Amino acid sequence: MMSSLTLGKVILRRVPMVIGPIHTFDFWGMHDEPAVLIGSDILQHFETVALDFRAGEVRFKVSGPSWSGVD
Repeated sequence: MMSSLTLGKVILRRVPMVIGPIHTFDFWGMHDEPAVLIGSDILQHFETVALDFRAGEVRFKVSGPSWSGVD
């Protein structure tokens, strides 16, 4: 369990985490880069998750304190 994970201005607290070789990152050519997979159990707490492939960004919208793990 991670005590906190910061994604831009959002701080997630008490985040379950597994560390290990994830072959998907090899497939995408990201085996030497920092990378993270965020599961649907975490993503469901955001009002909106938007992927901007052109800008290479992920945007999270939080509507309120719907989950104690999101600041």
